[in-house]
Amino acid sequence: MTPKKTGKVGDKCCLFNEDWRAKYFFIDAGNKATCLLCHDTVAIFKEYNLKRHHETKHSDFGCKLSDEERKIKAAEFVKRLKIHQALFTKKTPLQNSATEASFIFAYNLAKRNKPFSDGEFIKQCMVECASVLCPDVKTKFESISLSRRTIARRIDLINAELTHQLKTWLTLEQNGKHYNRQGKSFLWEKYRSGETFKKQVTFKDTDSDILDFHCILHHESLCKTAPDLKHVVDPVVGVVNTIRARALHHRQFKSLLEDVGAEHEDVIYHNSVSWLSLGKVLNRVWALQDVIILFLDTKEISHDFVAKIGCEEWRYEMMFVADIFAQLYELIVTLQGKGLFAHEMWTHVKAFKTKLAKIRDYLQSLEAEFTTRFRDFKKIEPQFNVLSYPITADIDTAPQELQLVLIDMHADHTVKEMFSALTLVDFYEFLSAEKIACMKKFAGKMFSIFGYVYL
Repeated sequence: MTPKKTGKVGDKCCLFNEDWRAKYFFIDAGNKATCLLCHDTVAIFKEYNLKRHHETKHSDFGCKLSDEERKIKAAEFVKRLKIHQALFTKKTPLQNSATEASFIFAYNLAKRNKPFSDGEFIKQCMVECASVLCPDVKTKFESISLSRRTIARRIDLINAELTHQLKTWLTLEQNGKHYNRQGKSFLWEKYRSGETFKKQVTFKDTDSDILDFHCILHHESLCKTAPDLKHVVDPVVGVVNTIRARALHHRQFKSLLEDVGAEHEDVIYHNSVSWLSLGKVLNRVWALQDVIILFLDTKEISHDFVAKIGCEEWRYEMMFVADIFAQLYELIVTLQGKGLFAHEMWTHVKAFKTKLAKIRDYLQSLEAEFTTRFRDFKKIEPQFNVLSYPITADIDTAPQELQLVLIDMHADHTVKEMFSALTLVDFYEFLSAEKIACMKKFAGKMFSIFGYVYL
């Protein structure tokens, strides 16, 4: 059986060809092809559909016109159509202004965390004030829709628009296409298209040098993506989301913090946009780690964070990441100071780079000192490997007198089981002295090395 087609007309992604205007007398009007002669519409931009309509209903029109005459005729029809449409859009400016004012009210209500129902009260106050101050424009204030449901819809649209703009900006920033432009004289012109604000830059002095560069704050925010911190951040953010995702668990956790007299009252959500909150999230989770583990154990919630926090190496990485983000937070706060110029911001960035260089030099000198101090142990590292892992040790790098013995031990399953079941000292103690005496002698020699001189 042939599967049923579920495609919609709107799913077609054809583009309107401007040549069809003079050829078939069609224009693109609201994502539909509109005939300039009879004003019928064709849903899909396909030349076959437009050609069929023209040849079926207007086959005699324009057949004797040249290409230039057809273009002139099409331009006249377009002008007539616009005049005809303008008759039905006389109130559009007032309606657009009322809608824009409604968006402004919704934005400010959401920004200040005010109830949506306050919009109706504000509208009532404006109408009453307008009836006293300017009665002739009272109807304009009455046309602004500020009901609770309208405010909710406006905020949803603002949220969707800001999310789209943010994703677009992040894409351009990652591709290196987002710039600040500084020149001697330029003018920003803002105009509204639908529900999206656009900005058009007009440079008055075309001979002036324009400096193209990335925003300093955006540069600084992109630097934090260089180190791979996903294995540290994900368990911490995950356990915070687990605690705060359900209202009951969240209330019980806050109550537990109060009962044990914890230093903090709650854990903090991590915001992926305001990424500097990550440092505060890590510090807060580190301070409340014992209470978090107790809560997860009490509620019988299994989480990867419990296993991670028990690993000493992961704990060190978590503390390191928290310290790094604390330093980055100090830098970003300094860069966001009021009244800063670009050269002052660059000074702060250079100071931070100097600090990083100092830390790097210290770590490099520390690494070099460790390499120098422990070079004797580096020479006998292959012997340490044979002592610690005789079942899997590399035979080629082992001492020559032990290579044949190691081959026999690699093939003996009994020796492998004994190595897995016993400690390293007990394993060498139970080895047969007759068959692998040289191995026991080697182990005794290595075990007799003192790691320190204090007895």
